[in-house]
Amino acid sequence: MSNDNQSDGKARHITFGFVLAWIIGVLFGLSGIAMLFQHEAGAGIAFILAALVALPPVNTFVKSKTDFSLSGGLRATAVIVLLVVAGTLLSQEQGSSSNTTAAATGSGAVQATAEQPAASAQAPIKVSAEALYNAYNQNQVAADAKYKGNLVEMTGVIGSIGKDILNNPYVTLRVI
Repeated sequence: MSNDNQSDGKARHITFGFVLAWIIGVLFGLSGIAMLFQHEAGAGIAFILAALVALPPVNTFVKSKTDFSLSGGLRATAVIVLLVVAGTLLSQEQGSSSNTTAAATGSGAVQATAEQPAASAQAPIKVSAEALYNAYNQNQVAADAKYKGNLVEMTGVIGSIGKDILNNPYVTLRVI
């Protein structure tokens, strides 16, 4: 008997498709998780499902439990279909999100305005950063009812400007 670290005596051949499936599975899985944290749940779930279809251990597990497996071509087609679904959901989610712009004055005050469609002639709700903070600190539900979905003009002193871990810009305001 030879001691070649093979439990079943069969040699494992690593193919290009196997390596590619791992790369695609890991990249799509990480992208899907990142999208979940960016509040793009539909696209994130589609990316995670594509990752699960692509990953070899998932295919081995499903085959051992259900005696069902997809050929490489069907797995590739399923991944492509899930990516199309994710792209569609991502474009819909990005189209429905509102943009925020901030303009800083020389004195350190900031004015942030949520952009609304041009058809809306609604006057903005004017509020200071401290008043907005206090409103949410006292009653988040009531503050959401008053401010969420409305045009808001906010003033305050800039605490910091930066980018988060996902490279999204942000502005923090000091509350005194």
